[in-house]
Amino acid sequence: MALAPNPPICLTDLRTEFGDANGGNVCLTEYYAGGANVPSGTSGTNGAVPTSGTVCLTDFLGTSNVYDTTYDSTLSENEYSVDSNIIVRPQLRIQYASGNINVNWYPDSENPSPGSGTLVYQIVNPASGYTVRETHTETGDGPDTWTYSNIQPNGSAVSVPTSTFYTDWQPSFESGGSYDQPGQNISTLTVSLIFEKSGETTFTYNFTLDVEIETAGEGGQ
Repeated sequence: MALAPNPPICLTDLRTEFGDANGGNVCLTEYYAGGANVPSGTSGTNGAVPTSGTVCLTDFLGTSNVYDTTYDSTLSENEYSVDSNIIVRPQLRIQYASGNINVNWYPDSENPSPGSGTLVYQIVNPASGYTVRETHTETGDGPDTWTYSNIQPNGSAVSVPTSTFYTDWQPSFESGGSYDQPGQNISTLTVSLIFEKSGETTFTYNFTLDVEIETAGEGGQ
């Protein structure tokens, strides 16, 4: 949980929130951003926590040891077939493991980006018990179904599971077409996965999914 946005604040509050990697007596200079205790880029009520030089207790008002990182916000699926319908079901697997919430990408086409298993988003040091829901807009042909998705489009929040279990976001797209009938699906989804827990910071993973799948229908030629 974040430190209070207003005074009072003390060294014990810093140790409780960020830990004490060096042990012994607590010193403010142990809490530079990017050091042993405080993540790089940490900011709060009074802006960014210093990385060197003068540092004050008030620099830590409203700061938190819980933070998120987006590693990839542009996902894509691309596949071409001469004479058969293409079905792709791109999947994001969401899991609480080793103290973090991880979102990993598992594509389903011949030419995806990024590669299978890529960590695309992470929340570091959150409490357990978060939920996730999604909102999205779409252009183009759009998904054919959400049958395989635990997280339904613009639907209710679901729990983020722990350990070896995961929940998933998984739309399904079809090109249509067949042996002698062309078809295609060209879609862009602009998506927000929203992670929430009462009394805790809300985090959002914003990304786009571009899908381009085409059946030429040239099997009879």
